Amino acid sequence: MPRLNINTASAAALTDLPGIGPSLAQRIVDFRSQNGPFVRKRDLLGITGISERVLEPLIDRIALSPSGASSQSSDHVAGAPSLPEPETPLPTTPDRMDEHAAQASADDQSSAHKQSSDTKSDRKGRKKKKKKKAQRNRHAIRQLARQAGIKPTTLAAVIKTIALPGGFLKDGRPAAWFNGEAFWMELKQRGLNTKAIRKQYPTVVHMKNPGKYPLKGSKEYRRINRAVRIHPQAALRATYWGKYQMRGALYKKAGFNKVNAFVHAVHDSEDSHIAAMLNVLQTRKITQALKRRDWPAFAQLYFGNSQQKQWARSLHKTYRQLRKSKKRR
Repeated sequence: MPRLNINTASAAALTDLPGIGPSLAQRIVDFRSQNGPFVRKRDLLGITGISERVLEPLIDRIALSPSGASSQSSDHVAGAPSLPEPETPLPTTPDRMDEHAAQASADDQSSAHKQSSDTKSDRKGRKKKKKKKAQRNRHAIRQLARQAGIKPTTLAAVIKTIALPGGFLKDGRPAAWFNGEAFWMELKQRGLNTKAIRKQYPTVVHMKNPGKYPLKGSKEYRRINRAVRIHPQAALRATYWGKYQMRGALYKKAGFNKVNAFVHAVHDSEDSHIAAMLNVLQTRKITQALKRRDWPAFAQLYFGNSQQKQWARSLHKTYRQLRKSKKRR
């Protein structure tokens, strides 16, 4: 039985699949038009109404590209060059998402087993280790403030504003969010046909509103994946990585020769996140902006033009709050 290509099939054709009615078929078509072609069959799980139970009988009945066509050719974007694979493959390429999910599940089971067999001293030891790590990070930040001549309250406002609660997702990948406007600018600088690409991938490439089409948590990697297929280096540079939401475009300031190396480091641990962030904060222009408490200038250098205003407001607000709380003491 020939498989149905879910990247080209109409809503009517999709209803021939088991468990897919007219309304669900239309949702698949709508999702495809908003997010671009499906990269993996499991991407269907991002559609409301499709669960693992619904997906299972579909796996052997669907395809992602026409017979005889490679996935690369079916995903090629008009206006984008035919690019080789990145020199250093991402540790979390889309093809390994199932692998990460399986590993996360195994880790959860292992964690549950450890919790049941943990002694009071084991839990106390882990808590002490975590506390020491936090103290080391605070010491590194205070040391940077002294060396650079930045007031501790200023640097504390930066850390409090930009830091996420955690640098990694449950599946082991670093926290990340993709900026469609920054990606558009990266493509434009490379002389690509941004109009054609934007028309085909409106949720990935757009000129305004960088926070548009957000996909929370691990789902954001779907947009990163589609961007990587258009232009790997531009996609990595337009993504904000890790606990301190650092733009990939800052990889040189973070101490790396290539953006791929920076992204690989971000996948290692939160220690690599803070090390990269401290390197960036020590660059001359950023240090000068922080000494003057020029929040718009800092926000432009750290987050880019598209994010400048909103981050400048947040930084100024946090700084004022910290100053008030310090005075009350």
